[in-house]
Amino acid sequence: SKSRGPAAFREAVQRLLSRAETDAAPAMIAAALALRATRDAADGGLRFGMGADDDLVRASVILESSDGPIIERISAHNSCAMAYAERWLWEIADGQYALAMQLAPEPSPPWTLTAER
Repeated sequence: SKSRGPAAFREAVQRLLSRAETDAAPAMIAAALALRATRDAADGGLRFGMGADDDLVRASVILESSDGPIIERISAHNSCAMAYAERWLWEIADGQYALAMQLAPEPSPPWTLTAER
């Protein structure tokens, strides 16, 4: 049985970050940093208060200038939005969600669910 919980989540995020750095994939580095900045990845102590904020700022800056696969960039913006929302920074979170939506293909791919279906 696989372990679950905050420790397992932190380990998975660290593996994602290591792989993204090895692959030189800036959007996935940003996604991993944003995920590491969430409460689920933090131990709830000082790490969440200071180091996590550093991770989130770094993720946001990377996304401003990075290119790469659209799905990776959308995922990274969504991860940043969730981390900002946890800090009650709603306007910044909304901005990240808006950036993710701008990247979404038009028309929507056939595998997405829409209200019309």
